[in-house]
Amino acid sequence: MSSVALTNATALRASSTSRRSATTTEPRRAATDGVDLAEVPHICEDPTEFEPSTRTANRIVGIDVARGVALFGMMIVHIISGETEDGLMPFSWRISSGTASALFATLAGVGIALSSGRRRLPTGRRWFASAASLVVRAIMIALIGLTLGMVIPTDMANVILPYYAVLFILAIPFLRIPARLLGALALVVAVAVPFWSYAARMVLPGGDAVNLNFINVAADPVFAVQRLFLTGVFPALPWIAYVMVGMAIGRLNIRRWTALTLTLAGSALAFVTAVANWLLMNPLGGLQNLADVASQSMALDDFTTWLVWGGDGTVPTTSLWWLGILAPHTGTPFDMLLTIGVATAVLGLCMMLGVVAPKLVRPIAVMGSMPLTMYTFHLLMTMIQPDTDWEWTKYMIEVALLLTFALLWSRKFTRGPLEELINGPAKFTRDLVMGKKAR
Repeated sequence: MSSVALTNATALRASSTSRRSATTTEPRRAATDGVDLAEVPHICEDPTEFEPSTRTANRIVGIDVARGVALFGMMIVHIISGETEDGLMPFSWRISSGTASALFATLAGVGIALSSGRRRLPTGRRWFASAASLVVRAIMIALIGLTLGMVIPTDMANVILPYYAVLFILAIPFLRIPARLLGALALVVAVAVPFWSYAARMVLPGGDAVNLNFINVAADPVFAVQRLFLTGVFPALPWIAYVMVGMAIGRLNIRRWTALTLTLAGSALAFVTAVANWLLMNPLGGLQNLADVASQSMALDDFTTWLVWGGDGTVPTTSLWWLGILAPHTGTPFDMLLTIGVATAVLGLCMMLGVVAPKLVRPIAVMGSMPLTMYTFHLLMTMIQPDTDWEWTKYMIEVALLLTFALLWSRKFTRGPLEELINGPAKFTRDLVMGKKAR
């Protein structure tokens, strides 16, 4: 071979090697230098499947911090009295009632997005596997919720888990929708569905507030379906808006300013909603019109209770002006939009804390990494608490016990006990659909 040909062949091989090297190293560089949510695991997922950077993992730990915050808020509502000696709503209730459970539902949507591909929308067999996994999770959560409903009275707590299970099923049609469209649809649902619910409830029979359990579901399944979808404390049809918002957030490409953007956008939505509600109910006369209608069917104290403490998931159907109030658990467009804004802002703030102070918020994140276990234990502990006026003492004792359990359990296990109970069948179902062998 001539020297010229040998030189050309050497150059060609070097060029080919260079191209192969660039092809194989560039994706790896993109995965480590960027902060793409599609490459980031949730703290409850199998850590062997991912190798996230520390900064990115901290942002996802912030999601578990938000779960912990939601848990703390729900505990306040269940343990602390909602009325002071002066007959006012305490500050702890003002920031927790309605907003904690809304944050809990929003985070359910985030978890669904994280488990179904993150930014990569599931299609084909991946979509079917995600849907089947959600169905299994919904069944398991419903069984736990109905079991709790057997022992938890409604005057102690409203068990959210049966509604939570229905929300998982309702989320399946939205698995393929991209983040921006999903967020826009969520706002439409938050405004439109309360009006549809109002019209539907005008012809539906009423009923007492109950925690659904195996007995009352078997005795009257129609009533159970009605409560789960429309008339319960956490009605699934309007509440799917929270899950859709969470799914939209979970599908975002989490970059440096995303958490700050979520905080500012959520705060702006909550502020605009509150201002719009004030304008409607005061300068535009909504409150007076509603008072005139309410005076024909309820006492002044009851009317005040509706405006301040809210309801049990819905409002009366005696006047459309009821849909103009802004109070916890009323399911009005203003209630939905305000709580969506608050949930989004809190989530963004917690994600920032996960980056700025990951060690400081780690205990809260550990509790938030096993929310089903913590929530269930909380309800059971609430049942056996001594009857005492020291509410905040009871609250702090319960927080300490739950935190201690979570920290000790997390030293040897990556998931809480109930999370592991659900994850096994769900993962088996996903792997079965995908044709994978169980590991």
